[in-house]
Amino acid sequence: MVRLICRAPSDHWPSAQEAQERDISAWLIPVTLNGDGQLLPAGPADGPADLPFCLEWQLPHPLSPSQQRKAAQQLRPWLNHPLQLRWRGQRVLWIAQPERLSHPYWATQQLRLALGSDLLLWGRGPAAAGLQGRYEQPLQDWRCRRVNGERHDYESYLFHAHHRNAAGNLVVPAVQPWTPALEHSHVNSGAEAYNEWLRLACAWAELRHSPGEAPWVLVENWEGHRRWWHPAPPLAQHSSPGRVEQPAMQQAKAADPRPALVVHGYHLKALEELLSPLHGPDTPAMALYLSTPAEQAERAERICRTLGWPEAEVVPAENRGRDMAPFVLDLLPRVLANGHPWLLKLHTKRSDHLDAGRAWAAHLQGSLASPATCRSFGDWFRTDPTAGLLAAPGTLLPSTISLDRNVVHLRWLLDALELPTAWWLDQPFAAGSMYAVRSAALAPLLMLRLNRDQFEAEQGQRDGTLAH
Repeated sequence: MVRLICRAPSDHWPSAQEAQERDISAWLIPVTLNGDGQLLPAGPADGPADLPFCLEWQLPHPLSPSQQRKAAQQLRPWLNHPLQLRWRGQRVLWIAQPERLSHPYWATQQLRLALGSDLLLWGRGPAAAGLQGRYEQPLQDWRCRRVNGERHDYESYLFHAHHRNAAGNLVVPAVQPWTPALEHSHVNSGAEAYNEWLRLACAWAELRHSPGEAPWVLVENWEGHRRWWHPAPPLAQHSSPGRVEQPAMQQAKAADPRPALVVHGYHLKALEELLSPLHGPDTPAMALYLSTPAEQAERAERICRTLGWPEAEVVPAENRGRDMAPFVLDLLPRVLANGHPWLLKLHTKRSDHLDAGRAWAAHLQGSLASPATCRSFGDWFRTDPTAGLLAAPGTLLPSTISLDRNVVHLRWLLDALELPTAWWLDQPFAAGSMYAVRSAALAPLLMLRLNRDQFEAEQGQRDGTLAH
């Protein structure tokens, strides 16, 4: 479970109960050296006594080796305090300006020698690359779009949070709530945007780390968090993996060399428009597998025969799990059993919830469901053994988009497939769920042994379901 650590306020200490009511589980306490070389605050007695904490060492000026040694002695009581928060069993010292240590490399060795080999050093900025971890400063790390040349657009931070990568070493994401200065310099800020950013950072941190760890997200301002925070909505849950086997399929005597055309045809009028251009002298021969609700299966069969697909395999499928449940449970097993080398996955998409939903569907279908595409993707798979998937232009997007709504299902799926979650954070996905793909690449999906009850009932959901 992700823990929120908040930068400690400078004027007063909220009670542990007040902090925990807003999901804060620890404080980040800034300390600095004054002109006499004394550490302020001087020791743990000046900090909270009822909530765990970490120390952030702020360096307003470069240190000499002797100043660094003196400071280390003053840091020791803080780092040995029983409430000092640990990471993987080790103490952590956060350093706001690691470039101001006495030496780029030897300074960190000196600190660990003076304070203990179990000390982890985390920093901000480019100089943190030489430390064991890094924590963000979002208002400096991320480019923010300007509005009218004067103010910044707070929603730019949401864009970065949706499109972030997995990063190299350990990273603590940070979120910036309201401050008086931010309110003056930014537009489009508010509780809704902040909480979306916070949920995205928490979901990213959870998948960035191994199961069982409790990663951190840094909240940069207590007063702003207290003002804007509201409880996260409950995440969608899923049932445990089922043990219902896939329908038994007879193995073909010989692999079918044709590509498979795999379609979920919920909207029959759109099905006619989708299939019409895909059967003719300019299109390579394909085997059609079609899923549709049982009550319209006969009409779907007539459409297939009329359009020149007399051998189409029409599979009745409950309208549950959108196009994904029929694909994984009903159609993909048939494609694999019959040995088709690759498949083109389509569905009668409408996306009525989007302002340009019809245009989006037309782009997907027009890019993939054309004779030219059907001729080319087979050649592409044959000539390039490393090629795995072909998607419509502009549809390969970061998998981190809307991560907060899908993290529960994603964690379960990745664990079940034994895929590293941190690796997955850098992979794209094909938006719209239409693509050409090597059939064998999808065979691991059958190992999940999914059943239809694990897919949420259709309620017009826009995100956050197992199908998504």
